Amino acid sequence: MKKKSGFKTSSDNLLLFQHIIAFALLCLILVVSSGVLTRFHIASKLWLLIYAASAMFLLFDWKRFVESISHSWPVLLLPLFAFISTFWSEAPERSLFASIQLIISTLIAIWIGIQFSIKHIFIGIFLATALGLVASLLNNYLHFIDTSPATYYEGMEVVYTGIYDQKNMLGKAINLLSISLVILGIKYRMLALALVFTALLWFPLSWSQSAGSILVYLMTLTLPIFWWLSNNTKNLLVLFMVCLTLLLIAVFLVFVLNLDVINKLLDSVGKDSTLTGRTVLWSSGLNIFSNYPLTGVGYQAFWHLDGEFGGEVRYIRAMFSGLPINGFHNAYIEVLVALGLFGFSIFCFLLVSILVRSVNWFQKQCTPESFGVLFFVVSSIIAALFDVIIFRQHEIFYILMIAFYIALREQSFNEKPDMYEELL
Repeated sequence: MKKKSGFKTSSDNLLLFQHIIAFALLCLILVVSSGVLTRFHIASKLWLLIYAASAMFLLFDWKRFVESISHSWPVLLLPLFAFISTFWSEAPERSLFASIQLIISTLIAIWIGIQFSIKHIFIGIFLATALGLVASLLNNYLHFIDTSPATYYEGMEVVYTGIYDQKNMLGKAINLLSISLVILGIKYRMLALALVFTALLWFPLSWSQSAGSILVYLMTLTLPIFWWLSNNTKNLLVLFMVCLTLLLIAVFLVFVLNLDVINKLLDSVGKDSTLTGRTVLWSSGLNIFSNYPLTGVGYQAFWHLDGEFGGEVRYIRAMFSGLPINGFHNAYIEVLVALGLFGFSIFCFLLVSILVRSVNWFQKQCTPESFGVLFFVVSSIIAALFDVIIFRQHEIFYILMIAFYIALREQSFNEKPDMYEELL
């Protein structure tokens, strides 16, 4: 019997075209939110296009959107509380504008989770981040955008950023690329090839000297080991022995040889005991929080130069050679300052909800995709200690956290469109 073709009617072809446009929009969202276009000064215009296109897709599928939200309502609590903070904000105009952007970013993430399977989100991550890295490497020879040392602030160390605006943006993009490479390598049984390319990513990452990104990258290299262990409970004994051995080595280095391991590790990546000034920022943030403990100063109100804390922001930037710092490099402190203990409780509730759903889905499925989501969630929660990656509008890690949370539920209860299997 002849197998029926997947696309025969005009309605099928129209649906295929719609899915092609949707996947192109996904890639555009991931490219823009990764920060690769910041130097080109077109990101704001592209976000307006993304707003309009995402709204159109959500309106076409509003029933599924409402159903999804009814099962994943925690994702709305944080952006809504950020919006409400406008009423007590020290910079209400800034909080209003930024919180609306956070709400829209959340809606975009929800659409991604509704529209795409976990696998296709990882494919989108791979394509978007690979594009940014390839463009960065090509720019070394073609010079289609200026990334000369003159673009850096006086006194700041010159490091490799590619075409990204900051070294941390490049580092985070390489992290996402390495994670997607390993997960897709496991999925398509090309792990050896994926690991070769992942190993090569060390060179541009080391040039950037982004310590937090290097930490996540090293964690990513352990993914094949933990994937192997997760498929055989007997291998947990091996894991225990490895961890015990590493612990004994650490005890020997610190207490027997009396080595200052922490400072040596920091020196190896060009850092000092303040983590490149992060501890100074954290101390400043905690001091602000102590004065506004319950509700905070308002979403993104602290970093508004024309607001109540403009003088303090200028003083902080002066300590860092005029670098336009706009965050405490710690998502948890950022939440405490902006939204206080109430907002921090909501933020933690959201993270716990995402983590619990990720763990439950991995235990039920034990697939490369579920494994990748669990690793992404855990590594993002850890990385948030060193950067504001999951508490900011238009930020790729925040968008992906929400998208994965929605997609986990959707993939458990709804069948994803077969059209994407024809595309990829």
